[in-house]
Amino acid sequence: MAEPIRVLVFGKTGCGKTSMCNTLANLAPEDDGYQRVAASAKGVTFECHTYKQFSYSNDKGKSIDVIITDTIGLHEHNQGTVPDKEAIKRLLEFLAESTKGYNLFIHVDEPRIMNTQKHNYDMFYEILGQRKIPIILVVTKIDGDAEVTFQEWPKENKHYYIEFNYKEIVGACFARSPKPDLENLYKKDREKSKKLVLQAIFEHGQGETVNVVPNMHTLVRTSINLWNKFLEFVGVEKNFIIWNEPLAQMLQEKWGISKQEARERVNNMMNPSKK
Repeated sequence: MAEPIRVLVFGKTGCGKTSMCNTLANLAPEDDGYQRVAASAKGVTFECHTYKQFSYSNDKGKSIDVIITDTIGLHEHNQGTVPDKEAIKRLLEFLAESTKGYNLFIHVDEPRIMNTQKHNYDMFYEILGQRKIPIILVVTKIDGDAEVTFQEWPKENKHYYIEFNYKEIVGACFARSPKPDLENLYKKDREKSKKLVLQAIFEHGQGETVNVVPNMHTLVRTSINLWNKFLEFVGVEKNFIIWNEPLAQMLQEKWGISKQEARERVNNMMNPSKK
């Protein structure tokens, strides 16, 4: 029996990634396992969440099993639900326990390209996945009944994404509304979008599974690189590393080493010239 395709979903807070994950997993607001979404100023994805495995069959009758992980939202202000520093820490704690790895990254974002898109792409595809995990882009909040449809939007805008290594760009809309007339329209959009994204998962997610943090050394190196990338984004000196202790604690908890050894390993990685 084939192993399920493991998908890691990431994106900035409020881009619609949790709405997408709920839809792909066939979950409505009244269902167990549905993850809360809200149109508020603060994000609502407090922790990384892995959905129950589900199946998908394409138009040719071929089936796959899929397991989706929705990561914590990034790029919240310090007054947001989970500021970036804490979000990165929680993400790494989660990934340190994710021993089975991933087959595909899905980057979720909105139609307008912002600096946060390149930053998130670099953090996940370049640093976390080391360019070894295929990645697709899902652009949300596109109106399926507008002049530019889901299928047309990627074709008309793909030249803006030349610098990225996306295997595919998918236009989508996963919105919901409490107003029945509007919800009827949104429901059609969600079904179209769901099919397009699942087809992309089927097409690009069947390669080898890659464990993003297979050992202690990789966890420390990845942590440092992710943190430095964040500091670069907010305009702070790269050598201004302030979370040696949380990182050492992660090593202690995952690999059962002493506090002293954990601190030494982190310090050696952060200050290689002093080894």
